[in-house]
Amino acid sequence: MGYEKTRRAEITLVIRETERQTRRRGRMIRTVDPLISTIKRLYPYLSERDLMEYAQTALRVIINENNKPTPQPTMLTQYQ
Repeated sequence: MGYEKTRRAEITLVIRETERQTRRRGRMIRTVDPLISTIKRLYPYLSERDLMEYAQTALRVIINENNKPTPQPTMLTQYQ
């Protein structure tokens, strides 16, 4: 359980740092490449497998955040 909390915090940090860097450059995160460079800078001790896992997980989180569905109004709110 403690490992998952640490991993989640590390991935959140990677996302924040990468978004900060890409915003400064005026770009968007669409691939794992900017995430990998951030992970290598923050966690140089990670193995290649863990590095790719962190990058893929972070990209999945970013894509899911950007594609949040818009809430559908309920019938009650439509007729008020």
